[in-house]
Amino acid sequence: MPLRYHDGCPAGNIQKKSQNVNKKNRSLLLAFLSVLVLSSCQSRLETFDGQAQGTTYHMVFEKGPFWKSSFYLRQATVDRTLRKFDRSLSLYEPESVISRINRNDPAVRVDGYFSVVFTKAYEVWKDTEGVFDMTVGPLVNAYGFGPDPGFKPDSVNVDSLLQFVGMDKVSIRDGRLVKTTFGVQLDAN
Repeated sequence: MPLRYHDGCPAGNIQKKSQNVNKKNRSLLLAFLSVLVLSSCQSRLETFDGQAQGTTYHMVFEKGPFWKSSFYLRQATVDRTLRKFDRSLSLYEPESVISRINRNDPAVRVDGYFSVVFTKAYEVWKDTEGVFDMTVGPLVNAYGFGPDPGFKPDSVNVDSLLQFVGMDKVSIRDGRLVKTTFGVQLDAN
């Protein structure tokens, strides 16, 4: 059975003071934890939206615990990088490297973006035994998935277009894309 103290007993006063100290400590601890939790609830997410490759993008990333303002990723930097990529590989940009290659522009030279994507596409084409093929441009366009409206090809049309498909029909030599078949068109989208 717990001990009961009378108000006049010194032991009763000690217990009351102890309870008051514990209440103060709990209140301080609760206040500290509340501040800690609320400060960690500040949004550490950055977001931005923009346009690239004929569509839109939405980026969300979390700032890490060692985030420094000097590392700050700015939307302008992302947009500038994506514009460079579009100038190389976007079929929606008439003057991009890939669009000029598809039009058989004799003056076009490949750039770094194009070269990296083409080289990786060739590796994947070989590894997949032709299942992945960057030269599907004529088929993509025929079905209307490219920048121009298509015509819904039948099996005869598809068979006639297949002569223009195959990574073995293209290579990069001296900074230029060389086609062994005139109608080959690339699609990196």
